[in-house]
Amino acid sequence: MDTLPKFDFQTIDLSSRVKDLVKFRIPTGIIAIDKVVGGGIPAGKLTEIYGGWSSGKTRLACHVIAQTQKLGGVGVFADNERSLDEGLIGLTGIDTDPTKFIYPDPDTELTSVENIFRIMQNAVVTLRENNPEGLLTIVWDSVASTPGIQELEGEMGVNTTAMRRAKLIGEGLRRLMTDVYRHKVCLIFINQIRDRIGIMYGEKTDTVGGKALKFTASLRLHCKIAGRIKNEKTGELEGYKGKLIVDKSKICKPFGVVNFPMYADKPIDKHAGLLDYMSRHGEVLNNKGWYSFPDTPETKFRESDFPTLYEKRELKGE
Repeated sequence: MDTLPKFDFQTIDLSSRVKDLVKFRIPTGIIAIDKVVGGGIPAGKLTEIYGGWSSGKTRLACHVIAQTQKLGGVGVFADNERSLDEGLIGLTGIDTDPTKFIYPDPDTELTSVENIFRIMQNAVVTLRENNPEGLLTIVWDSVASTPGIQELEGEMGVNTTAMRRAKLIGEGLRRLMTDVYRHKVCLIFINQIRDRIGIMYGEKTDTVGGKALKFTASLRLHCKIAGRIKNEKTGELEGYKGKLIVDKSKICKPFGVVNFPMYADKPIDKHAGLLDYMSRHGEVLNNKGWYSFPDTPETKFRESDFPTLYEKRELKGE
């Protein structure tokens, strides 16, 4: 019987490997969210953003692409849901220059799960050949809206369809994740939630795509609608009160929460939810609507003054 080859574990510099993994973060541009995810969305790993309709999933992913471009990188948006439009691009600040933003034609290229993975694999290889060190963010919107080839070609039962799609996603991830890790690609899958019929105890909802996606994701962000924002004069709906929960994390402390406003005609402000986050963590003191920093409790301010004061403290390094 052949003996197993000996492996010298001393040849691997584990400290440099860990540092290499944690230094790659792409910020969302929203300070409070960046705080709860450890500085930004991780590159070289899979992030799943899921939640109900209009809960900010696509908008958050677009913010990540915009920040990737500001850092000199490239964004790829696989829009099988046809959710991207000129208004959303303008709100999030995405640069549509073809050298910075790749948008596969959803009418000809994004028909099936198999094709989505093929496009992502080709994007990683091709873009890395042109720019080996640049940042690359790939967004798939969404897992739930993308059928498999067999689903398109014939009639299938609901259970069979769901199982087939879950299997395709599991196979695709096993092939794709090696390149994602090796080339430090920020991979974001947007997903939807579905009701679990007949469940009396435990979670009443679940996400599409099977368990392989949950296991593979290093970061899972749950977007919720926590309330509505109405115009005080007209009473018309202007937006939603969003809530983001770090449902799973291998790259930072999990279970962090950010509450932030989302207006229909305004981008998500970089300070959105930051005052609430800092108040809950004792970084800002709240006394009946008057706020102060712990090191200067005598200097009180209102919520509207917080962004300016926060930026001044950041410049001073406090």
